[in-house]
Amino acid sequence: MLKRFFLGLLFFFPLMLLSQQKNGFVEISGKVKYQKKGLAGATIKAYEDGSLFATKTTDKIGRFKLYLPINKNFVIESSKKDFVTKKITFDSHVPESDSWTYNFTVELFKMVPGLDVSALSQPVAKVKYFKEYDEFDYDMTYFNQMKAKVDKIIAQIKVLKKQAYKDTIAKADKLFREKKYKEAIPLYDKAIDYDPLSYYPDDQIQKCEKLIAEGNKEEKTYERYITEGDSYFSSKNYETALSSYQKASAIKQNEQYPKQKIDEINKLLAQRKKQKEQQQKNKNYQAAITSADSYFGKKQYATAKTFYEKAGTIKPNETYPKQKISEIDKILAD
Repeated sequence: MLKRFFLGLLFFFPLMLLSQQKNGFVEISGKVKYQKKGLAGATIKAYEDGSLFATKTTDKIGRFKLYLPINKNFVIESSKKDFVTKKITFDSHVPESDSWTYNFTVELFKMVPGLDVSALSQPVAKVKYFKEYDEFDYDMTYFNQMKAKVDKIIAQIKVLKKQAYKDTIAKADKLFREKKYKEAIPLYDKAIDYDPLSYYPDDQIQKCEKLIAEGNKEEKTYERYITEGDSYFSSKNYETALSSYQKASAIKQNEQYPKQKIDEINKLLAQRKKQKEQQQKNKNYQAAITSADSYFGKKQYATAKTFYEKAGTIKPNETYPKQKISEIDKILAD
């Protein structure tokens, strides 16, 4: 019962087996786990009296193998980025120069903001040869010394994980509200590490992915309308260009480019309308003057005066109709 408790707290257990493989060596077959699954890419370093003796990297299922010479003192360190480093001491002193094997598993856990792991600067376990068993095993006395420290770390983890989960979700939700879905996903994913049983981060990730896909579709549609608008604008087909820019602006209401083009087109259309009105005014004025001059030449002064008055109404600032009206009034008076 005590050994089983030790396995859960200190995250490793030994399985001893004698073999005949390499004279004067202990073959270490180990495995690094995270949440009961093999952890790939973890770094294993063996130090002999403070000097680096060997470095290994775990395979895709978390396994590694070391060959340590007998009658030496080692510290075996297991680490990975974002995980808390674990160390054990390994005393390879044995009564006979023989070959030995030793298997153990190290369970790492991820670092949580604010977690005090200073106790883990010490080895979590000490392994040595026990003559009475004729095998390597962990030192139970040392275990009893470490138990309270490990219990304290585990208690910290539970509290800090809850707070870290809340803080991470708050940051992710803020990004979600700001429609920064790509930035929100890694935070929701990180929150899962703090609370794997919560459905909320997974649901939010699915929503983000769906909205990103919809956004990509909208982006393509937006770009198509902008391209169409630019093409029609270049050919001075302003009315059709205006419609394309308005559709693009409806998709991305915060984008300034389509709004700028809409304002520019409205000004151009207003100028075009003014030019057309001026052209029509000139045309109507000239027609009235032509008719008036024709009737004046025929000495039909009353009719000529009517057309001169009409021309004057069209262009009040023109002096010619006024002069002709005065001339007609004088003629009629005489």
